[in-house]
Amino acid sequence: MGRVTRRHPAVREPAFPYAAQAIDSLRSWPALAPAHHDNGVVFTAEDREIVRFNGRGTAHLHLTRPVLDRLMDVLAKSVHLGLATEPGWVVISLEDSMDLHALLALVSVAIKANAEPPAEETVTDGMTSRG
Repeated sequence: MGRVTRRHPAVREPAFPYAAQAIDSLRSWPALAPAHHDNGVVFTAEDREIVRFNGRGTAHLHLTRPVLDRLMDVLAKSVHLGLATEPGWVVISLEDSMDLHALLALVSVAIKANAEPPAEETVTDGMTSRG
Protein backbone atom coordinates (compact mmCIF):
# COMPACT_ATOMS: atom_id res chain seq x y z
CA MET A 1 0.00 0.00 0.00
CA GLY A 2 1.29 3.43 -0.93
CA ARG A 3 2.23 6.00 1.60
CA VAL A 4 -0.26 8.81 2.15
CA THR A 5 1.18 12.29 2.42
CA ARG A 6 -0.71 15.31 3.51
CA ARG A 7 -0.48 18.37 1.43
CA HIS A 8 0.40 21.46 3.35
CA PRO A 9 -1.35 24.62 2.33
CA ALA A 10 0.73 26.49 -0.15
CA VAL A 11 2.84 29.21 1.37
CA ARG A 12 2.12 32.34 -0.55
CA GLU A 13 5.25 34.14 -1.65
CA PRO A 14 5.16 37.93 -1.84
CA ALA A 15 4.48 39.17 -5.34
CA PHE A 16 7.72 41.17 -5.23
CA PRO A 17 10.05 39.30 -2.89
CA TYR A 18 13.11 41.52 -3.39
CA ALA A 19 11.17 44.67 -2.56
CA ALA A 20 9.78 42.96 0.55
CA GLN A 21 13.31 41.91 1.57
CA ALA A 22 14.58 45.46 1.07
CA ILE A 23 11.77 46.91 3.20
CA ASP A 24 12.40 44.36 5.96
CA SER A 25 16.11 45.10 5.93
CA LEU A 26 15.73 48.90 5.91
CA ARG A 27 13.33 48.80 8.89
CA SER A 28 16.33 47.87 11.07
CA TRP A 29 18.53 50.78 9.95
CA PRO A 30 18.77 53.33 12.77
CA ALA A 31 19.24 56.27 10.39
CA LEU A 32 15.92 55.59 8.64
CA ALA A 33 12.35 56.10 9.80
CA PRO A 34 9.70 54.04 7.97
CA ALA A 35 6.22 55.40 7.27
CA HIS A 36 3.29 54.45 5.10
CA HIS A 37 3.07 56.35 1.85
CA ASP A 38 0.05 56.84 -0.42
CA ASN A 39 0.48 53.42 -2.02
CA GLY A 40 3.50 51.91 -0.28
CA VAL A 41 6.24 52.53 2.23
CA VAL A 42 8.63 55.47 2.47
CA PHE A 43 11.83 55.76 4.49
CA THR A 44 13.11 59.13 5.66
CA ALA A 45 16.36 60.31 7.23
CA GLU A 46 16.23 63.56 9.16
CA ASP A 47 12.80 64.31 7.64
CA ARG A 48 14.07 63.92 4.05
CA GLU A 49 12.62 61.19 1.88
CA ILE A 50 15.32 58.72 0.92
CA VAL A 51 13.52 55.75 -0.62
CA ARG A 52 9.93 54.89 -1.57
CA PHE A 53 8.43 51.51 -2.37
CA ASN A 54 5.19 51.55 -4.33
CA GLY A 55 4.21 47.88 -4.12
CA ARG A 56 5.16 47.10 -7.73
CA GLY A 57 8.65 45.75 -7.18
CA THR A 58 10.40 49.06 -7.66
CA ALA A 59 12.17 51.47 -5.37
CA HIS A 60 12.38 55.21 -5.93
CA LEU A 61 15.67 56.43 -4.48
CA HIS A 62 16.72 60.03 -3.83
CA LEU A 63 20.40 60.05 -4.71
CA THR A 64 20.55 63.83 -5.38
CA ARG A 65 21.73 65.46 -8.60
CA PRO A 66 25.44 65.68 -7.67
CA VAL A 67 25.58 61.95 -6.89
CA LEU A 68 23.74 61.09 -10.11
CA ASP A 69 26.14 63.27 -12.08
CA ARG A 70 29.06 61.26 -10.69
CA LEU A 71 27.60 57.75 -10.78
CA MET A 72 25.05 57.58 -13.60
CA ASP A 73 27.29 55.88 -16.16
CA VAL A 74 28.20 53.10 -13.71
CA LEU A 75 24.68 52.72 -12.33
CA ALA A 76 23.09 52.43 -15.74
CA LYS A 77 25.34 49.47 -16.56
CA SER A 78 25.01 47.60 -13.28
CA VAL A 79 21.39 47.75 -12.09
CA HIS A 80 17.89 47.91 -13.52
CA LEU A 81 17.74 51.66 -13.16
CA GLY A 82 15.97 54.58 -14.76
CA LEU A 83 15.58 58.26 -14.04
CA ALA A 84 12.47 59.26 -12.12
CA THR A 85 10.43 62.33 -12.98
CA GLU A 86 11.71 64.17 -9.90
CA PRO A 87 15.23 65.65 -10.16
CA GLY A 88 17.82 63.64 -8.24
CA TRP A 89 15.63 60.53 -8.02
CA VAL A 90 16.07 57.17 -9.73
CA VAL A 91 13.82 54.13 -10.06
CA ILE A 92 15.35 50.72 -9.44
CA SER A 93 13.50 47.62 -10.55
CA LEU A 94 14.16 44.92 -7.96
CA GLU A 95 14.30 41.84 -10.16
CA ASP A 96 17.03 39.80 -8.48
CA SER A 97 19.36 39.67 -5.48
CA MET A 98 21.96 41.82 -7.23
CA ASP A 99 19.40 44.61 -7.57
CA LEU A 100 18.55 44.21 -3.89
CA HIS A 101 22.20 44.47 -2.80
CA ALA A 102 22.80 47.42 -5.11
CA LEU A 103 19.76 49.21 -3.66
CA LEU A 104 20.90 48.66 -0.07
CA ALA A 105 24.36 50.01 -0.89
CA LEU A 106 22.87 53.01 -2.69
CA VAL A 107 20.56 53.78 0.23
CA SER A 108 23.69 54.38 2.31
CA VAL A 109 24.96 56.77 -0.36
CA ALA A 110 21.57 58.51 -0.46
CA ILE A 111 21.48 58.98 3.32
CA LYS A 112 24.88 60.67 3.25
CA ALA A 113 24.09 62.74 0.14
CA ASN A 114 20.83 64.00 1.61
CA ALA A 115 22.48 64.90 4.92
CA GLU A 116 24.86 67.32 3.21
CA PRO A 117 23.74 70.85 2.33
CA PRO A 118 22.79 71.26 -1.34
CA ALA A 119 25.73 72.16 -3.58
CA GLU A 120 24.52 75.72 -4.15
CA GLU A 121 24.62 76.45 -0.41
CA THR A 122 27.77 77.30 1.50
CA VAL A 123 27.96 77.21 5.28
CA THR A 124 30.46 79.52 6.95
CA ASP A 125 30.57 80.50 10.62
CA GLY A 126 27.18 78.91 11.17
CA MET A 127 25.57 81.07 8.47
CA THR A 128 24.15 79.66 5.26
CA SER A 129 24.53 81.62 2.05
CA ARG A 130 23.59 80.75 -1.49
CA GLY A 131 26.35 80.73 -4.09
